[in-house]
Amino acid sequence: MSKWSEAVKRWRKRTKERMIESMGGKCSCCGYNKYDGALEFHHVLPKEKDFRFCQIRSNCTAWAKIIQELRKCILICSNCHKEIHAKVRDLPKSFPKFDESYAQYDSYKHQKNYKKTFCPVCGKEKKSYNKTCSIKCHAKSQERINWENIDLYDLRVNKKINWTKLSHKLGVSDNAIRKHFKKMYGKLM
Repeated sequence: MSKWSEAVKRWRKRTKERMIESMGGKCSCCGYNKYDGALEFHHVLPKEKDFRFCQIRSNCTAWAKIIQELRKCILICSNCHKEIHAKVRDLPKSFPKFDESYAQYDSYKHQKNYKKTFCPVCGKEKKSYNKTCSIKCHAKSQERINWENIDLYDLRVNKKINWTKLSHKLGVSDNAIRKHFKKMYGKLM
């Protein structure tokens, strides 16, 4: 699985945990709290619903948008949720609402092993898993590579190093390497 896919899976898990924490951590009807996957969000006023929470799983959504929707919901387990929709159970008269202390959230700073790292180009704080703080700084870092001093032909053709390994070795994207290879030698090999 790619690094990107793994990162999305981690984001989904952290975000769901954070959403559950912000709503009290247990079912507002029966108190269930054993498994996060069994906890769901029910819109108190369905007509005010802007999106369903299952859409977050397919499209990563900004925390600010998520909390706007959480403020319209209560946290309940899947059994209670089904009973509410079947009109077997009524909504509880009082229930925990969204805890506003969770409104300001910078996900990478709340990770257990968070440590400050800085952009090698501009010196601003960056996420530890990113090489630079922004796309602009990343582009500037690639400009610093002296392509004339790198024998891409030898690395690619004679030493038979694939594009991905070359990109890791040089610290740039494989598309950047392909672009410079084509620029220097006229075609890809």
